[in-house]
Amino acid sequence: MVVHKEMVARVKRTKTRPGLSRSLTIRLPNDLYDRLEAYGERLGAEMPGVDLTISDVVRSLLEQSLLERRRADRANRRNDEEAQKLVEELRDRGIVEPKEEEGI
Repeated sequence: MVVHKEMVARVKRTKTRPGLSRSLTIRLPNDLYDRLEAYGERLGAEMPGVDLTISDVVRSLLEQSLLERRRADRANRRNDEEAQKLVEELRDRGIVEPKEEEGI
């Protein structure tokens, strides 16, 4: 008789409190890890007396990336809104004909 056991991942649930952080474990290719270390060393050289860990470097890069992504998304939405307003203005002036929607 064959018995199959189901493996269940257990997640420790904690109450979220201000100031607490959660842990994330990831595997990185060696070359990426080496690049993160090198980046951390460059940052450390720019800020004497500050000892940065790989975790500090990864957190900093993630924050920067998310901030840049948010800025890019906002800029894209603004551009889309401006383009839509321009098209509507051109339609109102009769310069651009409304696009006919194609049926099935």
